[in-house]
Amino acid sequence: MAEADGRGAVDETHLGAVRNGLVSYPDATLVGVFAGAGDASAVDEARPELAVPADLRERLAGRRSSLRRRGMCEEGAHNAAWEELNVAERYREHLSSEAAGEALTEFRDRLEAGGDLVFVGRPGENSRCHRRLLVEGLDGG
Repeated sequence: MAEADGRGAVDETHLGAVRNGLVSYPDATLVGVFAGAGDASAVDEARPELAVPADLRERLAGRRSSLRRRGMCEEGAHNAAWEELNVAERYREHLSSEAAGEALTEFRDRLEAGGDLVFVGRPGENSRCHRRLLVEGLDGG
């Protein structure tokens, strides 16, 4: 997975793919970026400080639920709620917090040293997820 210049590579996937053996990253560190410890056994390390903040997660869940009751599919409701609540921008703001900033600095250092990282989140492959924002930030950062 490492880049040609010796820098480590960064990727993302969803928890279901890891649990069901649909993806394999034998040389990478799987980093769970979700809240709660219940799924931590599926990853090499859990970093809840990089999860979507609790208040925003609750608002997203509530709005997604409302859209589901109005007939939207789970994925469509999730993605619509994500856009309505401007989750991407709000999550980027969260990344400037001290704890998140320290984690990002650590991950940049690990990538520079040649380590490969895969961020694992709960939303499925076609659902909007903050793990992709982490990859974008580290790829460009």
